[in-house]
Amino acid sequence: MRKTESKVRRDPKGRILRSGEYYDEVKQRYKYRYRDAKGTYHDVYAFRLTDKDPVPYDKPEKYRVSLRDLEKKVEEEVRKGIDASGGRMTVSALVEEYTDWRVNPRNPKRVKQTTESGYGTVKNFLEKDPFGKRSIKDISRKEAKIWFTGLQADGKHYSSLNHLKGILKPAFQYALESDWVSFNPFDFKMDVLVNDSHTREAISPRDMRRFLDFVKTSKAYQKYYDLMFILFNTGLRISELCGLTLDAVDIEHKVIHVRQELMYKSPIGLYIDTTKSVNGYRDVPMLDGVDVAFQSVIENRPKLAKEPVIWDKDHEESSSGFLFFTREGKPMMETDVDHYFMRARERFNTIYKDELPVITPHVCRHTFCSNMATRGMPLLTLKTIMGHADVTTTANTYTHVGIDVLKDEMQSAGNKNYVVYAYDREAENPALDDDMEYDD
Repeated sequence: MRKTESKVRRDPKGRILRSGEYYDEVKQRYKYRYRDAKGTYHDVYAFRLTDKDPVPYDKPEKYRVSLRDLEKKVEEEVRKGIDASGGRMTVSALVEEYTDWRVNPRNPKRVKQTTESGYGTVKNFLEKDPFGKRSIKDISRKEAKIWFTGLQADGKHYSSLNHLKGILKPAFQYALESDWVSFNPFDFKMDVLVNDSHTREAISPRDMRRFLDFVKTSKAYQKYYDLMFILFNTGLRISELCGLTLDAVDIEHKVIHVRQELMYKSPIGLYIDTTKSVNGYRDVPMLDGVDVAFQSVIENRPKLAKEPVIWDKDHEESSSGFLFFTREGKPMMETDVDHYFMRARERFNTIYKDELPVITPHVCRHTFCSNMATRGMPLLTLKTIMGHADVTTTANTYTHVGIDVLKDEMQSAGNKNYVVYAYDREAENPALDDDMEYDD
């Protein structure tokens, strides 16, 4: 029997083409066909066979690489088990797929509504930026760093870039675990950039006292004294405070049970949500005076014909018995409280020459944290009370701090005294706002 001879294929220059290599005479380019680790066929293209061929500068950069160099890269990817179909995905498409998975209701680690809203900004940015059209497997760590430094040079702030990296890094980790790439190009430290962030500073104990003294004596704002006193002396997030209900405040044992947040999102409206993180679900001991402030809030709580019921965004769980209300009888939300602080500070600064800095509910949280740290509260105790995920590596080696330990620290155990401003509703000196026309 005569042996069949295989046909030798050549390119226009007469060079013998290897197995899997082809030349398209119509498009005048080379093609290499191969099978990935899963057995699926794929094609890659180039306008030159080897590095010795002239570089076609009139063609897109991705087609300037020689076919033989592409073959080496493909063989390495197949050896590592990288899924080429996913590797050809663009950065923008990867972020789209990753974020879709993160917001999927079936995902047990589904992100919160606030996080989901932030995804849209990043996706819109990547759709417009040329980097978003790049293939994910073609990006090196060096290129990712250069892109970031270029974005900052073009005026993008450090905080925005940190947010961008906070999505790209886990997205590429998702691609890595899916065998679409061989490494994570965004697994680098942000020290390659200049940190131009302007953090919100805590106000001094003196300014805190001046502000609370003014609120306490003000005819227009004294009704918010308890609320503001609590924020300055608990470190609660404003969404956590607004989400407090009657059964969340244990005045007898001086403990606040932080279990939920009250949020607002158009077009959903008001809704309850889980705490910001697992660490946010916590019990916070009360400093001396906080219990009295809460008692005052409960005693002055409006008598409602019907308790407002707020549901979660999936309409599966509801909550009622909220502590803080607007004068229209609706549960207070973050924007309401922001408004009260802004108006009170503005009024103070129209009366006194020694003006107060910006004060917001979040500044209250910073101020509480600063006051406690300054007075010597142990870092682990403060971390737990604040509901932070971590403060230092040392703090993270501990898994749990009991409520009794926290209470001992906060309620003046031993010689420690964490009370910076004692609760007092008695107005010694009247505020200078008798003639004020106020509309909240």
